[in-house]
Amino acid sequence: MGENKRCLMVTILIQAINAGMFLLSKAAFNAGMNHYVYIFYRQVAATVFLSPFAFFRWKDAPPLTFFTFCKIFWLSLLGYIYIYLLFPSYN
Repeated sequence: MGENKRCLMVTILIQAINAGMFLLSKAAFNAGMNHYVYIFYRQVAATVFLSPFAFFRWKDAPPLTFFTFCKIFWLSLLGYIYIYLLFPSYN
């Protein structure tokens, strides 16, 4: 029962963070912030927030095999192609 409650709490936390990001972005865009500037600030904040986790967990991470690297490469390439074909006006 404890594991189920923890999963539920994490799900609620993620939804709250998503709602907060939506409200923050809506307020920023209504105030006249450029979309590219907002994306830049969002990426910088994510980098600052996630960098300590990557730094302290570096030694525990399994090695990146060639097969895993190929999967990451092909999935990212297919994702880009999918977005390019689905929304050609953004490119």
